[in-house]
Amino acid sequence: MEGSSGSPIATSNTFPAPVESTAVPEPGEPLRGYRIKHASKHRDYVLHMSTPTSKSEITHYVGNSNAIGKPAVKLRLGETKEGRLLGVAIFVGLGDSSRTVLWKRTHSPDGSSEASIFSKMSMLHLKLVDEATCKLLATYTNHIGLSWKNKGTIRIWEDTSDEAWIQTVLLTALAIIERNGRM
Repeated sequence: MEGSSGSPIATSNTFPAPVESTAVPEPGEPLRGYRIKHASKHRDYVLHMSTPTSKSEITHYVGNSNAIGKPAVKLRLGETKEGRLLGVAIFVGLGDSSRTVLWKRTHSPDGSSEASIFSKMSMLHLKLVDEATCKLLATYTNHIGLSWKNKGTIRIWEDTSDEAWIQTVLLTALAIIERNGRM
């Protein structure tokens, strides 16, 4: 198999055994959680990450742009636009890969059947699923309430120390959230 540059692409034919359900894993706590809040500008967000072990917060600033040809989402370290740039998204489309994941809309992002009536009415909850195994990798729960500042929560369920994967999950989720906001 060759890529667009003519160089060979390595692929793997070994897939993990399919998982029966896309419900949340048993331990009950996501490996990472990100609270999304509106920043001082209307189109910008601030993400606060708390880890299950330390509960310390790491803040990421997300800048949004409506300009043609500019990234729709810029993920930065820190609470301002001056933070170190971690990644950008122009409504992501990933190339040929041996692993295919898909963000899907859901009424119950936490996997429970006991979601509130307001949560069930929202079309803005998302879950990230591995298409080969149907394993739940991440969820986005849209905030439903009267607060304008609170946007929602991203939870990452897959145990990984790969920061590039975490940033890809964040960028794709934020690109979808931003796209929904523009419609």
